[in-house]
Amino acid sequence: MEKLVSIIVPMYNASSRIEVCLESILNQTYRNIEVVVVDDGSKDNSYTLVSRLAQKDKRIKLISQENGGVSKARNTALDNATGEYIEFVDSDDTLEKDMVETMVKLLEDNDCDLAECNNSHPFFRTFLHDEVYDFSKKEDFLAFYQEIFAPLFPWNKMWRRKCLEGLKFDENIHFSEDELFNSGTYKSVRRAVTTSRTLYNYYIDPLGSGVIMNMVRAGVLDSEKTFFFMGLLCLPTRLEYFKQAVEQKSLDFTDPTDLAYIRVFDYVMLEWFAYAAAHVNEEMLGKELEHIYFTKEFQTSLELHKKFGFDFYGLDEEETRERLVLANKLMVRSCIKTLSYQLPAIPTQVVIASFIYVMSKKRSAPIKSRNITNMLYEQLVNNSTPLAHLVNDTARELGLEPLRAEENK
Repeated sequence: MEKLVSIIVPMYNASSRIEVCLESILNQTYRNIEVVVVDDGSKDNSYTLVSRLAQKDKRIKLISQENGGVSKARNTALDNATGEYIEFVDSDDTLEKDMVETMVKLLEDNDCDLAECNNSHPFFRTFLHDEVYDFSKKEDFLAFYQEIFAPLFPWNKMWRRKCLEGLKFDENIHFSEDELFNSGTYKSVRRAVTTSRTLYNYYIDPLGSGVIMNMVRAGVLDSEKTFFFMGLLCLPTRLEYFKQAVEQKSLDFTDPTDLAYIRVFDYVMLEWFAYAAAHVNEEMLGKELEHIYFTKEFQTSLELHKKFGFDFYGLDEEETRERLVLANKLMVRSCIKTLSYQLPAIPTQVVIASFIYVMSKKRSAPIKSRNITNMLYEQLVNNSTPLAHLVNDTARELGLEPLRAEENK
């Protein structure tokens, strides 16, 4: 008998897309589902639309509450979900017809607790492979967390319910709360499986009402409400979750907090692609990069990259500010080209490659590592991928010295 899957859909003023979303869920090839829709105090007719659907299909469980935000809505749904497997779907997105069936099969065939598929988000899409990660192994744990940006979102994943017991979304955090939730599950996840198939279809609001545009409108220089600084608010919780996971699995990290601090570096790379895609002024972004570069959190993250063979320009070096200007130009312009060329690479990797191109010094010895910075460095010096071609060509246009393979000797 098919095991019950609970699909959680938080909803707020979603009348323009909720029916399309729910139709893609109700028409899944996997039939044994319950759809827990939580109306978070909508002011439009979202509740009425879903209520009509619920009368026709008893698999819909509709709950109404006063507006409290997406985290509160997801927590309410978790309290009312009864399935053995849990999946989250945003109210304007859609699923491929066999997503639920595929994810359940991945979990059961591979004896895993977490399954993840690729998604179609234009900024944060993933390029996952067909792979199984054993979280009792340090290398697998690090690879899943660091290399493929797997932790970011809850909506392209399916968990065994037992991994979520006692865990809630933090209702006081309004950015990256979903990544924190995901990170909180790692102490309970034994194994994770990923598929190369794109099964989750992310919808972009053409009016630009999403989190990225809200951050852009907040002002890059006049506000701390950017990806980087909002991400720092989550750092204490992330540190605690990774400490718990490392201790639970007896992973031999010298300091489990390293994992969370390395991610501080990633947040800048994530921010740059988003802002470049939104056409934020290049000069403004350059000043923002300098602001971030001189924070102790970002410097800690750069210091940790020394274990991967990198030495970045320091705060007291004369070249640093000049190089930051060049790094920003290379990052922004490579991002814009990435959008135009639709490269088969994670967009944030283009930014990371651009950053290390300008801000890293010659490495003293070749270090083989699955860390993304090393992988991208090797691509750049060998000019071996479309991503490397793009960054190297853009660097040449800016008059930058090319990276040479002999620098890695």
